[in-house]
Amino acid sequence: MISNPNITPLQFLSLYQNLTAHYSASENSPIYTYYGIKLKRYYINYRGLSTEDILDKIEENKEDGLTDAEKKENRKLKRRIPIAQKTANITKLISRLRRGKARDVKFAINEVRYGKGLPEDYEIFLDAAIAAGLCSVGKGNPPTQQSIQAFLDKSRIGIDCSGYASAFFAARGDIRESSKGDITRIGAAGWGSRRGNKQITRINDIRMGDCLVVVKSNGKLLRSPGHIMLANGPGRADVRNTMEFKPLDIYSDEGGESMGESNGSVYICESRGEGLSRGPATFRAGYPSKKRPYFQIRRHGRPKWLNCIVVRPDFKKG
Repeated sequence: MISNPNITPLQFLSLYQNLTAHYSASENSPIYTYYGIKLKRYYINYRGLSTEDILDKIEENKEDGLTDAEKKENRKLKRRIPIAQKTANITKLISRLRRGKARDVKFAINEVRYGKGLPEDYEIFLDAAIAAGLCSVGKGNPPTQQSIQAFLDKSRIGIDCSGYASAFFAARGDIRESSKGDITRIGAAGWGSRRGNKQITRINDIRMGDCLVVVKSNGKLLRSPGHIMLANGPGRADVRNTMEFKPLDIYSDEGGESMGESNGSVYICESRGEGLSRGPATFRAGYPSKKRPYFQIRRHGRPKWLNCIVVRPDFKKG
């Protein structure tokens, strides 16, 4: 990938929503090019449990009679069954497409499997899927734009939050791609605890490319799965160039319903279960501790406030 130090998170996000794919019936046949293929919703089976593992866990909870906590856990486990099934299907699909391919193609397809690929990795994956006949609309007929998009949507192939953030910094030239894939597999919490990070505590100090990392109500990083977003521009305070951390009786530390006026806003880009998204986020002060201050944000029309810290990576130290 050719790095572009001036690319913005929003411009980079748009690359995943305008992928290009190719099809040719044979080596000497004309090449069809398809534009505007979009990554959409993305399913993740975080703990890696198979469908059988989940069903065994549910039965295990039933053996000695169910407590309220076990009933709640079983309801959560049942909701994960279709996700586990989808994950198993993706694993089989990836194994099929990797077979017999060159090393760089195998690597690109594998990155896609984990939701960590660069835009060109997803284009390589699509070309491999088309060549394997997975997007066809009948024998001898070339695939259509609609059939390619339908295949991508059905397979639930996408990019996760940390994959998008890591790929953005790689595209900007801040970090280098690794042949082993370890660079683009830094988790959300890993970005929040990266060596050399500068924590931003004033809205007006937020800059393009700063990381918004989700934390708990005590200011500690949320792990497994965690979440990271990217600022697509400067923060704008509503009144002044500061943000005083208010008492908890005014600002909730639980990320609940709105309990006060906002202090500012910033435009953010992210990838989550619903897919890639962007839009303005409202900011307010969260926890008053000087040791672990954090913001609360409300974005994309959601009613609840989310606890997060804002950090600026130092790539010379990290």
